[in-house]
Amino acid sequence: MQVHEIMKEPAVVGPEDFATRVRALLRDKTRIALVKEDAKFLGIITRKDIMLVTSTKSNLKAREIMSTPMLTFRPDEEVHEAGRKMIEMDVYSSPVMEDASVLGIVHMEEILQSVYRPTSKKVIDIMTTEVVSCDTSENVIKVWNLMKYHDFTGLPVTREVSTSRRRYKKLEGFVTRKDILRSGTIRPGEEVHSRPPAIEKAMTRTPKYVRPHDSVDACVNLFKKHDIGRLPVIRDGYELIGIVDREDVLTLYV
Repeated sequence: MQVHEIMKEPAVVGPEDFATRVRALLRDKTRIALVKEDAKFLGIITRKDIMLVTSTKSNLKAREIMSTPMLTFRPDEEVHEAGRKMIEMDVYSSPVMEDASVLGIVHMEEILQSVYRPTSKKVIDIMTTEVVSCDTSENVIKVWNLMKYHDFTGLPVTREVSTSRRRYKKLEGFVTRKDILRSGTIRPGEEVHSRPPAIEKAMTRTPKYVRPHDSVDACVNLFKKHDIGRLPVIRDGYELIGIVDREDVLTLYV
């Protein structure tokens, strides 16, 4: 299978469009916007890019915040090879180009769904056990900076729990870049809030999760059904013990 068979129609903005319009576009399902002038491709804007635009700079235009894509694909690129390149370069969305023209956009989820075949592997076989998470009391600026530092699209939100037998981090929610964008008034610019709100104001309180002995197939189904890219792994008491993402699963196939 080739990339052109799974690519999607891209969201497009003009170079003179304001950051406020781009932010509104990226609040929903759109993860990346292409900047074009007439038929000429100029660059891309991701959720990460738009979150760096604070409220005091919302009059910036698309041409001032766009960047050059790290990775592009030819339409005849084979999907397994495309998946390998995405993993190597830690890229989740890439334009599909022929000469200097953009034909579409391809995301890691489309690559994964196209190469996926049922497997006997379990979550415990592929999950990451050293989990970066944040506490419910941590503020949105600190959490955003944590996402930025690790280049994560989302983080589990936890609360410290102590019992007579153990101390552990209990999963309380999950927060993504989209959640922060959709929260509206919450912005990561430190000039916006002298006392920034806690991340629990923006997090999803009923996150999807898996257990260590669930199948990898279950993960793929949850990724597709709920349009998510990361799943916390829990055990008794909702103890957070790992995380599994699309990249972990895609690695099995490419």
